[in-house]
Amino acid sequence: MANKVALTKAQKKEIEQSIEQLEKSTSGELVVYIAKQSDDYSDAIWYFSALQSLFFAAAIGLLSYYWLLPINFGAMETAVVVITAGLLGILFPLLIPRLRIFLMKNESVEQRVNTRAHDVFLQQELFNTADRIGILFYISALEHKITVLADAGINQKIDQASLNRVVSEIATGIKHNKFADGIHEAIKDCESLLLEHGFNHEATTVNELANHVISEFD
Repeated sequence: MANKVALTKAQKKEIEQSIEQLEKSTSGELVVYIAKQSDDYSDAIWYFSALQSLFFAAAIGLLSYYWLLPINFGAMETAVVVITAGLLGILFPLLIPRLRIFLMKNESVEQRVNTRAHDVFLQQELFNTADRIGILFYISALEHKITVLADAGINQKIDQASLNRVVSEIATGIKHNKFADGIHEAIKDCESLLLEHGFNHEATTVNELANHVISEFD
């Protein structure tokens, strides 16, 4: 998915201008963060390794029982096959990251993406606004997940379901290979949502967070 979430310098500049426009018309502060992945899913690697070792051990035992093996497998030969299978079980998920996601329960993936999104929220100091009006668009490429987090000031007036509908534009953009366009639409929808709930720009409003797009692919 890396190529689907890649942005040119020109596209990043245009998105930053959209963020600037949102912050000129509303009191909101928006950050867009594109992550390569939210976790290394090392437990999935070991799970696949153990699963593959057990599969080959069971297969050898079953084939030996029915005399279907071309050669006689003793304890040493079986051990070599099982260990090799286990090593390959480590190698495959390392070479194919999406395989790790396939091996995980969706609830676990969701939890890890959400945890990383909260970590980014803190790292980028989106809480550090006078009225607690920071908003994070978090896109995690490996998991194909998009999360929006808003600070307390936003959450008092806008529910999470409404925020989730905003970032659905990003998913649509990725699906049609128009990632930058999807972000633009999501920012526009976010701007409309903020204005609808009274987050208007005032003369005393200042830009408290940087408007740049942060991408781990840069």
